Amino acid sequence: MKNLFSWRLLPSEADFSNLWENATFVFDTNFLLDLYRVSRPTVEDFLKILEHLHRQNRIWLPYQVADEFLRRREKEIDSEAASFNKALSELDRWKSEQQKFKSLRANLAQAGRIVAAEVENLFDKQKNYFDAVDEVEKVFQEKIKELANSHFPFDADNDIILERLLLIFDSKVGNPYDKQSLQSLYKEAEDRYKKLQPPGFMDAKEKEDERKYGDFILWKQILTFAERESLPIVFITGEKKEDWWIKKNGEIVAPHIELRREFQEYVKQPFWMYRTQRFIEMAKDKLMVEIDPRSIEETNTIADADLSDEEDEAIKQVIEELVERTKSPLSNSAMAEFIER
Repeated sequence: MKNLFSWRLLPSEADFSNLWENATFVFDTNFLLDLYRVSRPTVEDFLKILEHLHRQNRIWLPYQVADEFLRRREKEIDSEAASFNKALSELDRWKSEQQKFKSLRANLAQAGRIVAAEVENLFDKQKNYFDAVDEVEKVFQEKIKELANSHFPFDADNDIILERLLLIFDSKVGNPYDKQSLQSLYKEAEDRYKKLQPPGFMDAKEKEDERKYGDFILWKQILTFAERESLPIVFITGEKKEDWWIKKNGEIVAPHIELRREFQEYVKQPFWMYRTQRFIEMAKDKLMVEIDPRSIEETNTIADADLSDEEDEAIKQVIEELVERTKSPLSNSAMAEFIER
């Protein structure tokens, strides 16, 4: 009974150990693009894991993933490079807003001599506030520039990350489908989407033309490869939609049960999935690869952010919080408390 319904059951510790020892690891596009979103030390740890699996001949990419990665790579590099300048612009905008406080003196002076005279001494007491604003700007500027310098150079024509990936996945990429096969698969995808059969049905409303079939084509390529080679598969993905995962109270708990069922019936082998951050954590212990804890922390910080604008948005959120707290002049102690945070 257990073997017949293994796709309904949570794997045991022994099952997981067997997967990590024997499965082939397959990666999605976002996993590869994440290499352009993290710092150089974290990139090195990602690549260390991939190279370890490469040496064991347990790594593979669907053609759909390789093609999408190469199409999106330059745009991702440009976006990440621009994010630092955008963040600095947001910081300048915030400081300009704080400097507007100085115009309040002239505005109140126009209200009348009595008011102007009585509040004049209040402005003299706000020097600490402006000193704190300058200090905040300095701290954020230094941090943003430090982040920029910690990345590989953002140069699509001299891409060290790409060079490493091409070596790792040499002869480890699936073949494309011909046009006739693709048309047949598009029709199959439409039929599955109508029945909300995963994966990919959530893209039907969000994407137009053939792009909405991307996840399904990816899945079919995994099935075909695994069936041909008779291999258990661990799929690493940045996806978090419900057509890939089972969720409880908004939290991911396991791969979608229909994916496990289909894989078991088609391949007769076990299948599991991890999101990127969990995979990095597990790889440290299961593969005995030395990973810096800071790489795991950094991967966690980008896991639930918008993939193309993560660093920019994270910095903007901090600055926006700062704006809310400084709509009225802060005392020096309050500003110092915020900086310390």
